Amino acid sequence: MEAISGFYGRGAVKSFLDKLANLGINPWAVIFDFWAAFPKQVRKVWPKIVIQYDYFHIMQWVHKYLKNALLQFRRELKAQGREDMRSEIWEHKWRLLKNMDKWTVKDHEIIEDLIQTYAGTIVEKVLIFKEELYNIFDLSSTKEEAYVKRNALSQESWWRSSWHLCKVMKFLMNSKFQYMITYLGDHRIPRSGNLENLNSVWRQIESARFGFRIDKSRLDHLKLYQISKYLKGNFP
Repeated sequence: MEAISGFYGRGAVKSFLDKLANLGINPWAVIFDFWAAFPKQVRKVWPKIVIQYDYFHIMQWVHKYLKNALLQFRRELKAQGREDMRSEIWEHKWRLLKNMDKWTVKDHEIIEDLIQTYAGTIVEKVLIFKEELYNIFDLSSTKEEAYVKRNALSQESWWRSSWHLCKVMKFLMNSKFQYMITYLGDHRIPRSGNLENLNSVWRQIESARFGFRIDKSRLDHLKLYQISKYLKGNFP
């Protein structure tokens, strides 16, 4: 499984892929973010390769619009002089955006109260929309099932009054949706790569507070992390 990222021009992507192919690298699947150039360019080099869009980047894109929907609602509350409600939404904004499978018991209790308080508002709609997304991406067993759920959601009307939710729905209805759910058709493929996780670890170990002042120390720590995380502490 190869992760390809960090290129900004189609020519640069194609050039890099050609170099990999010339080295004898012949991946059967690839996970990357959903920059439009990737599927077309990668298939020029490996026509039969299986493509999966990284789930982290999918949700990152979606959450941007969900967050902005909440921020717009806060601005509306400010204009109405409802500082109490405005402060409450700000206090719980990350809880509202948190993945449902990571909600704690306390989260569930607070979310239930928020739904009652903000029934009929964008707060409730964002939470319902998140539940629908969870149903599509986490509870579907096949690609066909995910398509059925997505299409059913697209026929609903309750989300149409929100410009931000319309943007998310348009994103889901894009032809690239097929690459968002590849993992449902081939369970050998994870829906996310490890690149963002490794980048996060690297940023942490670069920090002076960890005490790594030379490159060798940072690299040694990263190797130990990989052995612990992916090899369960067992050396090959």
